[in-house]
Amino acid sequence: MPKSQITVEEFKNFYLKMPKGQRSIRKLHTELKTKFKTKSLPSLPTIFRHSKNENWLQLCNEVDNKSSAIAMDKIVEKKAVQLEEITEQLKETSDKALQLVLSNLKNVNNIDKVQDLVGLNKIAVESAKLSNLLTGNPTSISTSYHTDSNDITALKNHIQELYQSINEDLRNKQKEQPNLTLVKAEETKH
Repeated sequence: MPKSQITVEEFKNFYLKMPKGQRSIRKLHTELKTKFKTKSLPSLPTIFRHSKNENWLQLCNEVDNKSSAIAMDKIVEKKAVQLEEITEQLKETSDKALQLVLSNLKNVNNIDKVQDLVGLNKIAVESAKLSNLLTGNPTSISTSYHTDSNDITALKNHIQELYQSINEDLRNKQKEQPNLTLVKAEETKH
């Protein structure tokens, strides 16, 4: 009964499947001899000749690069899903805290509740900032305003513009989430 044979091509496939950094033609040859005792193997010189002619080192690099790219894609996809979940949780937290602040503002009877509202407001603002940071949106509204302290009319106009800007942002947010309530700013008299 003739022995079956492992070809050079089969040997190359076994070699390419070995983990990166642990590839060794001699080691693989020894392992295959003990694993497949009934099969004959090509000689080491034959395998080395084929490995140089077919440039097995370059093939190993290509296989390693492909497997690294696949692993990296899986890691990136997993992290993207995690970031999306965190962003959604932050948005929900911000919306819930803002809703609590608005509903409690309507029913404020004592000064202790105002202190509670400050904490809720802080939660809402920080959650919104983190959510915006993770989605690549601006994390704060920053502006500077320089005017003569005696010009009260200009200061009032600037404050009115800020309220309009904030209300416009809230209107846009309300379009996305219809259960959000807008707060109207009352004019102050000085």
